[in-house]
Formats: sequence, structure tokens, C-alpha cells
Amino acid sequence: MTVRLIRTHDALRTLDASRIDGAAVFLLGELERLDRRINLPLQDFTWGRDVPVRSDVTISDETTSYTRDFFASPGNQRADGKHWIASETNEIAGVQESRSLLRNPLHPWAIEVKYSIFDLERSQAVGRPIDQTKIMNAQRIYQGELNEFAYAGDATLGTKGILNLDDIPVTAAGAKTEGGTAWTEATSVDEIRADINALIKSTLESANEAVAPSRILMPWNNYSVIATRNASEGSDTTILNYIKQNNISNDVSGRQLEIYPCRWCGKAGAGQTARMIAYTPDEQYVRLPVVPLMRTPLDQRGLFFSFLYYGTIGSVENVYPETVGYMDGI
Repeated sequence: MTVRLIRTHDALRTLDASRIDGAAVFLLGELERLDRRINLPLQDFTWGRDVPVRSDVTISDETTSYTRDFFASPGNQRADGKHWIASETNEIAGVQESRSLLRNPLHPWAIEVKYSIFDLERSQAVGRPIDQTKIMNAQRIYQGELNEFAYAGDATLGTKGILNLDDIPVTAAGAKTEGGTAWTEATSVDEIRADINALIKSTLESANEAVAPSRILMPWNNYSVIATRNASEGSDTTILNYIKQNNISNDVSGRQLEIYPCRWCGKAGAGQTARMIAYTPDEQYVRLPVVPLMRTPLDQRGLFFSFLYYGTIGSVENVYPETVGYMDGI
């Protein structure tokens, strides 16, 4: 880097603006009022809301694993497979079990925080320590990458997020009055509610009617449709609130259906179409193994200080694929 010096009228020299900016220090005019708040780029991290964390993993683990069990029994000499017996029966059918082990690698993640002693002194002199700013930025980078990883996975690593898992049934969206299947073409709340109930019903049946999905994620465009349009002419209830109260999940799950917008749903469907997901955000059914960030000791080499943040992140574990359902083309 070339450092350009500027000679002022008072015979003093100062660094040019580009050099000073690197230490988060600026030349200020006498009548300039600087807002000392740090205004970082706008970001939103929702993965912690939507994807439960598997918390038993440690930094020493290389993989995570879990099992899926299946059982069957042929019954006691009856065509319907029931296990009724006669009092003199001496041959009784037993239960057979099959267990499979599924493994997923844990992926190491790290980022370096580094600054010179000159940058540190200059930034502290003006009350904006560069070490704290860089720590804040490193943590936001981590959250941003983890946010994408949880929803969409990582193509390079060959991992999936909750919006593109394998072996998930995709329910077809219903035709709308104005043509196509998009909600923007719907003319009544019933057409939109039919899509949501169809997805819930399909997912509930896939789960052997044992677990009803309690949360739905959808693209912002679709959320905007149901959050801003009234359920009927003259009604003061939005489609969103109407559907939350009138769906087939509430009574089965024992709690009100949750509906949230998700930016990653916009192109998650087949052919980059809009996708809606119904699932139960519980660690028992779907989860993301995460080892929280740790930090190495501060290291000084010459004029530079540095340390690392590091951790590991696993692939989304879809323990019960039956409890997740997709709908594309909404």
C-alpha cells in the first residue's frame, strides 16, 4: 500500500483519507458533528427461530449420527395380521426389528480477527476500538453463513438445509380462479386456505397422523398477500389471522399454527419456484448440529494482534422425514 502524506498550512503532516479509514478513524472539521454509533449493514438471522439446535455435539466430534428403527410382525396365522391366539396355541409370532445408522460429517468453520497496534491505538483514541468492531463483524459473518446453511445447505459441501431436504413429499398447489397456482391469482381466502390445509393434511398423513406440523414458512411475497388482504369483504380480519385460527393443525398439535415469512423460500422449489414448508420445529424431528464459536488466545506477532474464532457445523438432521412437507408453485 502506498501511503500519501499531505502537508498542511501549519507545517504538520497527516495521512490521507484512505489510510485513516482503514483504522476507522476520520479527519473531522471543526463544525462537524459525528454520530458515534456504529451503523453496520442491515442483516436478519432467523435460523435460531426456525431450526432447532442439536446441542450434544462437541468440538472433538468429527461426525454426528442417529438411528432409524422399523419393526414388523407377521401376526398369528390370521389373514389380517392380528395377534389373537387360541388357548391351545403353541406357536406365537414375534416382533422383528430393523435399525439403520445415519452419519453426517461436522464441518469446521473459522475466521481470523487481526489488527495492528497502530490501528488499535488510533481507534481507541477516538473512542471506537477497532478490535471490538472486528469481533462484532466476525460474529455477524458467522451468523449470516449459518443462516444460509440452515435453510439452503451448501452445494460445495453437498449438504442440505430444511428447505431442500431429500425424500420430502411435495404437495401440488391448487389451481386458482385467475389461472395458475400462485396466490396472487387467488380471488378468495378459501383458495389460499385450501393450499395450506392440503399441505398440513398431506404432512399429517405422512406422519401416520401422529404429529401435526405446527409451523409453516413461506416466501415474503406470499406472506404479504395473506397479511395485507382481508379474509372477506367488510371483514377486519386478515387472511393470515383467519388461517391461524381456522386450520386442521391446531386441534391435533394442541397449539396455534405458526406462520412466518422466510427469504430463502422464494426460490427453494423445483425450477426455483416459490416453496412453502410445513414441519414441527422440535429437536426430536429435525435439527442442526452446531458447536458454538470458541476463541483462541490473543497472539501478538510483531506489530499485529490476532486471534481466531472457530467452531463446527453439521448437516441438518432430518430424523423423521415424515413430519416435513413441501408445496411448490404458490
